Amino acid sequence: LEFRRVLFRSRQNLMINGVIVARCSPASEDIRPRNAMGWNENGDVWFVTTTMGVRNSADVFNRFRLGGSTVHQLTAWLKELGATQAIAVDGGGSTTMYVKQPTNDYMRLDLPATEWVRSVPQGITMIAR
Repeated sequence: LEFRRVLFRSRQNLMINGVIVARCSPASEDIRPRNAMGWNENGDVWFVTTTMGVRNSADVFNRFRLGGSTVHQLTAWLKELGATQAIAVDGGGSTTMYVKQPTNDYMRLDLPATEWVRSVPQGITMIAR
């Protein structure tokens, strides 16, 4: 677990030893795109993300970025999956999901491929073993 402490220094703890410790603040209860990582003592790891493509034409840069989940909903889902520890990682406009297709091309699944993608310096890649 040492790498997690180094990689996610600025993380927000969501769950410690099976107890949800996510902050109770108005921002935590906003429904928005979010990302989190959970794990347990067996070495199981989960990455969860929530986003929703609801059109909001008033906001040019975030017109699909309405919807998602609250911090507590995301943490409860991780707990249901079996996680006992969880942290939040960057969300909002940084929430974008691509999946590798059988053709080796990548397809964007969270929003239409024509929509703007925020540049982010880091990302998480999951590769099947």
